[in-house]
Amino acid sequence: MQLRRGFNPETTKKAFLYLKNHTLENLFEEVILRGAALRCFQCLGSLTGDCFNAVVPAMIPAECDPTTMNLPENLKHVRADAIVTKCISHVINLLGMVFIERTCGYIWEDMDICEYMVNEQGLQLYSCSSCNTDFCNTEVFST
Repeated sequence: MQLRRGFNPETTKKAFLYLKNHTLENLFEEVILRGAALRCFQCLGSLTGDCFNAVVPAMIPAECDPTTMNLPENLKHVRADAIVTKCISHVINLLGMVFIERTCGYIWEDMDICEYMVNEQGLQLYSCSSCNTDFCNTEVFST
């Protein structure tokens, strides 16, 4: 096998292993240590608009990370690992106006975020759903 001038197989192998390990370290740090943020759609609109009908171009993709987001006051004292991130969609009556919101939600483990919004926050919800996979909050509610 003829090698090009200046090509050293041992150096190339070391460089490849360095890049391979460096990439795996970054992946490990990003996904395992820091945790991959849940990604949800965000929008707010009327019951006849694109947000309600889950038209993807009308919804903004967002990373939902409780360690970097502005959490509600009642969750700020809780350890980040005790908070579960959810994608939520809900139809809400607020001050006599009915609209849909799709967004990130943060709640304690083993607690239903929709029930919490009704029972603890006193919100009037007509429909509500939560999920925990990327961009899962595209449910279209019946009117």
